Amino acid sequence: FNVIFFDRQSVIFSDTLMEANTQTKADAANFVNALGADGGTNINEALLTALGMFEQDSERIPIIVFLTDGEPTDGVTSPYAIRDNVKAANGAEVSIFTIAFGIEDEANYDFLRALSLENCGVAERFYTGKNAETEMNTFYETISTPVITDMDFAYSGASDIVNTGYDTLFAGSDAIILARYPAGTGNIDSSIDAVTRTGSRSFDETFPVVFGYEDSFIPKLWAHTKIRELMDRMVVEGETDALVSEITDLSLEFGFVTPYTSLF
Repeated sequence: FNVIFFDRQSVIFSDTLMEANTQTKADAANFVNALGADGGTNINEALLTALGMFEQDSERIPIIVFLTDGEPTDGVTSPYAIRDNVKAANGAEVSIFTIAFGIEDEANYDFLRALSLENCGVAERFYTGKNAETEMNTFYETISTPVITDMDFAYSGASDIVNTGYDTLFAGSDAIILARYPAGTGNIDSSIDAVTRTGSRSFDETFPVVFGYEDSFIPKLWAHTKIRELMDRMVVEGETDALVSEITDLSLEFGFVTPYTSLF
């Protein structure tokens, strides 16, 4: 682990990643407690410095926990330029999980969401208040123990596969995979490739297609997950005609309210 503090410029706890033992954690806590903020927010420099700590061929799972108010005011200040710089520097495929703290401006939060989504992570928003510390700790615990990475799902004859989780599965989390398949399908062959603590693994299974009344909610669950995936893509890619059209069509077909539909 390492700690990188940033205002107008970055201050680094260690020149290299440190083993998380009792001494280094205590030293890092002392480092944080001794810091003072001089003003300014150089997000670009901080993230590029953090990304430079990772080796592309490392067997460790690379994660950045990024705490910020989301408004770059020093160095590179264009959110689009920062996103381009981070993507170009992220050769190790580091997951950037953002703690967006005390953000009032929606544009700043959208920037952080896009930054995390296109770098294998997510952004969570936290508001100033008595529960902020507890909520941040819960968020950290969710991502602190990755157990499976680089998950790839494939299903014979299926299309529009969506995943409620991420490419990395953390202890205590889950991933629900949904997809469409043609009417009349009898069996579906599935394969999952992933990396675990013991190395690369493949899981294969063939299962029969069985429809029952108790499963009637699944198409709507698929549509809801698909719409959320498209909305996330829109944060990254912008409000394109193709995305708006697909979201609108699905919303009307399955009865969801979105920024592009109303409920009557």
